[in-house]
Amino acid sequence: MVFQEQDSRYKRSTLQVMGMIGPEATGEWAIVGGTGKLSMARGIIKYKFPQIVTSFENYRQLDIHAFYTPQAV
Repeated sequence: MVFQEQDSRYKRSTLQVMGMIGPEATGEWAIVGGTGKLSMARGIIKYKFPQIVTSFENYRQLDIHAFYTPQAV
């Protein structure tokens, strides 16, 4: 997962995520690391499908709970 927003303080930072992508309507993924401002992040991402759009595309709502140590200035 890469953060690309121009005005975000997390620009070009990443979260390393592990977990299964299955057909379930809800689930969790583990946050097992990161880079940039999110280095050494830990936590979970809870997801759910708010709606199924088509058989070829779908969207997930993500609820991200991450812990990280901010870099010293």
